[in-house]
Amino acid sequence: MDEIEKLMAEGWNIVIECKGKGRVYEMTYEATMKKVGGDPIEQFYTKHHAFGSSLDEIARNLRKTL
Repeated sequence: MDEIEKLMAEGWNIVIECKGKGRVYEMTYEATMKKVGGDPIEQFYTKHHAFGSSLDEIARNLRKTL
């Protein structure tokens, strides 16, 4: 969770969705982030996506997309 907070402090808007995995009681996460402020066209077209089974994994995968 600390890594997600660091990304947000750097000016990233992060949306995280929690999704169920079929009929088993497991969860997976999907995240999208885009930069806040700056050029509106860049904000619209530049989005980063990541998937993971924990919030820490989501944060690592979001960092990899930069």
